[in-house]
Amino acid sequence: MAMLSRAASSAARRPLLPPPRLLAVRAMASSLFGHVEPAPKDPILGVTEAFLADPSSDKVNVGVGAYRDDNGQPVVLSCVREAERRIAGNLNMEYLPMGGSVKMIEESLKLAYGEDSDFIKDKRIAAVQALSGTGACRLFADFQKRFLPDSQIYIPTPTWSNHHNIWRDAQVPQKTFTYYHPESRGLDFSGLMNEIKNAPDGSFFLLHACAHNPTGVDPTEEQWREISHQFKGLPVVIQREMPRQSEFSLKMDTKLDVLSHTQRTWDFMDKEQDA
Repeated sequence: MAMLSRAASSAARRPLLPPPRLLAVRAMASSLFGHVEPAPKDPILGVTEAFLADPSSDKVNVGVGAYRDDNGQPVVLSCVREAERRIAGNLNMEYLPMGGSVKMIEESLKLAYGEDSDFIKDKRIAAVQALSGTGACRLFADFQKRFLPDSQIYIPTPTWSNHHNIWRDAQVPQKTFTYYHPESRGLDFSGLMNEIKNAPDGSFFLLHACAHNPTGVDPTEEQWREISHQFKGLPVVIQREMPRQSEFSLKMDTKLDVLSHTQRTWDFMDKEQDA
């Protein structure tokens, strides 16, 4: 018994080493990917990383926009909890079609364009489910590159930094267009309209339907009307992104009006091309 106890004690003190095969795999992986440099940190997410690393107890996270309580902890809205309750145990976890959940797409279009939208009734909108805003932009960028390889994308200045990475990695030529006016801390409306007017044929414009990231500056409803009218006379295509609309005070009917105006513009352009 004493000999067994000493053996067990000796084994406990001995460091555990990975199997030789695992060491060989690690060495090969290190050699194979050794030239890969770490990706640059996102400037917004980097704020959260700095917040978490700061030992101070008197700190505030001004990084990613999210609801927080007085203790700095995430606040989950009651409507989200109710949605979780309704969904829990009611799905069969089956593989979805390539385009995603048909029901989710149908309900999302109703939310974005309105229950009685003529665009939905006439089936003039094609939609697929994507993984967050990044996934949706990347899907469109790849679609643009494959089917309209000579086109380019206009991205607002400033914008979420990853927008540039998405279209760059899809190998789509990109340009920027005037959006923010630093002196007034508002929209450079005249500059924006001039950029649209002078864009080459077949260009795409990335527009934030609400809560422009990172400025929070949005066109007024009347400005959206003028922007849509400007697009009508030009052979350009509008791409709209709707980030975090639930976190901002933009009224739902205003958001619907924005989407309807730009959708009517797109529909007008389709009819002009058919003619």
